[in-house]
Amino acid sequence: MDGLARCLAEIPERRRLPITLHLQGFSLQEIADAVGVSAEAARKLVSRGMDELKTRLRDCGHGEFDE
Repeated sequence: MDGLARCLAEIPERRRLPITLHLQGFSLQEIADAVGVSAEAARKLVSRGMDELKTRLRDCGHGEFDE
């Protein structure tokens, strides 16, 4: 969990909050409402943010991730 927290902290805030909400199980519409964007923008923030998080975790030696 510490590795996840460190990698998540390195992601820009614009993507960090949507990713955090996504990992907690919030829907895209709930994420969109929370950050003040459209559902499509929230989907893109989550998708790109998760890709970045996976890359950072992989680079830190935390294994590979299924798509």
